[in-house]
Amino acid sequence: MTKEDLKEATLKKFNFLNEYNVSKGGQLNEWRGTPLVIGHVKNSNVQYATGDYYVLVDVGIPQTDNIEDYYYDAIHFNTEKDGSGINVGHYPALKNFITLLPEYENSYYAHAIFGEPEDVKQVKSDELFATIQKDGDMAILTHNSGNRITNGVIKIGMTPNPYSKSDFMGDSTPRSYFWGSRGGKDISNAHATYIYTCELPLDKIYDIQNNINNWSTKQVLSNGYTAVAYYMNNIKGNGTVVASYKDIPITTIQVAMDSSKIYDANWNLIRDELKRD
Repeated sequence: MTKEDLKEATLKKFNFLNEYNVSKGGQLNEWRGTPLVIGHVKNSNVQYATGDYYVLVDVGIPQTDNIEDYYYDAIHFNTEKDGSGINVGHYPALKNFITLLPEYENSYYAHAIFGEPEDVKQVKSDELFATIQKDGDMAILTHNSGNRITNGVIKIGMTPNPYSKSDFMGDSTPRSYFWGSRGGKDISNAHATYIYTCELPLDKIYDIQNNINNWSTKQVLSNGYTAVAYYMNNIKGNGTVVASYKDIPITTIQVAMDSSKIYDANWNLIRDELKRD
C-alpha cells in the first residue's frame, strides 16, 4: 500500500466516523472480499437498528461446517449495498425484518441466518455418525494418553479445553475425551504413549455438532445420553470426537512404540500381531 493509498484509507475511515449514527448502534467493518447483496431489511424497529439495511455477505470468508460462526463473521447489515455505510450488530429481533432475494431463500446463507432446516441437520447428523468407528451397535472409541492406566477404566474428570466444541464453553461438566474416527488431528496427543480402546452403545451418543433438539449438556444427560459427538474444532476434516460424561471400561490397550501387542484391561497380553499366522 502506497502512502497515498494509506492516506485515502485513513480519510475514508475518518469520514465514516463522522457519519457514525449512535442511535443505530452502527460500526465500521473491514471487508475481506466483495460484499454480496442477498436481501434487505425494511422498516425495522429494533433498538439501535431502526430503519432500512442491506443484508450483505462478505464473500472473502469461506463457508464452513460451523454455520453459526459463519453467520456472525460473514453476514452483515449495512446501510449501503457496497458495504461502505454503517454496519449494525446481529440483533436477534432483526431477523424478523429480513427479506432474502429469491435465489438465496434456501441457500447456505439463509441457513446461516435463520438456522438449518431439520432435514438438513439430519443429513449432517447421519454423516457425522458415519465417521465413527463401530462394531454393530457399538461405537469403538480410542483414548490416547501418556498415563499407564491399571484400573481398567477411563474416568471422567476433565473440563472443556480449547479443543472442545464452542457449545461447551462455560460448561464445567466433567468428561473424558475419545476419538470416534480414525486419524484425528489432535496435536496435543500426537505422541501419546498408550492407546486405550473402549466401547459405547451408539444410541447413548448425542450429536451436539448439529444439535437438532437445541439441547444443553444438562438436557442431553436428562434424556438418557451419556456422551456427545462433534468434529474437532468444528471442522469435519479434523476427525470426530466423542466426549463421555461417565466412566467407560477399557476393552484393549496398545503401547504406541510397540503397537503390535494388544493387552486386555488388566494388561494381560491377548494378541501379538507379529506372531500371527
